[in-house]
Amino acid sequence: MDQTQVAVAEKLGLNQENISRLKQRAEMLLSTLDSYVRALGGKLRLTAEFEGRRPITPTGFAAIAPAQPAQTPKKSRKRP
Repeated sequence: MDQTQVAVAEKLGLNQENISRLKQRAEMLLSTLDSYVRALGGKLRLTAEFEGRRPITPTGFAAIAPAQPAQTPKKSRKRP
């Protein structure tokens, strides 16, 4: 991971300042973390661990991708 913040920023279409802020966050969306890890050349994996059980990798989730904006419901027309 010998990549500079500038190099990672270019891969993500951001500026270096945004990468610096990203690295300082305590919480972020999985899609953001996934993009960052991919820009570094890695692959993000999510594992859940429970006491007394083997670790599992959750499945059935949609591919990690930026969330689509919510559609606003259409207003119904009132008829006279």
